Amino acid sequence: MRGFSFTALLLLSLAAAPASGDENDEDDVEEVEDVEEVRAEPAAASPSTPGLSDALGRFHPVLVHFPIAWLLLALMAELWALLRRSARELVARASPWLLLLTTLAAVPVVVTGLLRAASQSGAAAEVQARVLLHRNLGLATLGAVLVAVSLRLVLRRRLSLGFRLLYLGALAGAAVLVVIAGHLGGVLVHGEGYLRSPF
Repeated sequence: MRGFSFTALLLLSLAAAPASGDENDEDDVEEVEDVEEVRAEPAAASPSTPGLSDALGRFHPVLVHFPIAWLLLALMAELWALLRRSARELVARASPWLLLLTTLAAVPVVVTGLLRAASQSGAAAEVQARVLLHRNLGLATLGAVLVAVSLRLVLRRRLSLGFRLLYLGALAGAAVLVVIAGHLGGVLVHGEGYLRSPF
């Protein structure tokens, strides 16, 4: 009899348990029904594709290496000619071509750089100031190269000491300016700490 009453109580408690669980389920459903409907925000419009001028401006970081290489090669050749008298004839013939290549390679660099700078008009003020300084240094570099190439092409081998010093000064000045402008361009592309030593 005791076993029967225990079994009966167990069955009754099991039968009552789902009923209390159903009440909880109904409460859960009511809570869910009380939640306000949340509408999904429309997805932000994807950034528009760049225009032609912006697309061309993005070639600037690729093209800058050519005039920099020609310019530095011309400067090294002139320094070599200063140290070795036997190299002066060779350098006198090669330098005008190196400077001409520098100037020709600088044209697309200046154009793409100006296009790229124009596309940065919405950037932060600090970035715009760096872009402006980078642009001005690049144009100053081009001016120094044009002075050097003019002296070399017009005077050819007949450079007097004064004109030779002026020519070498313009060439060295252009090299210094291009290194500073290049560093600034690297900071603009890669960030402030890119060239810091990792050690």
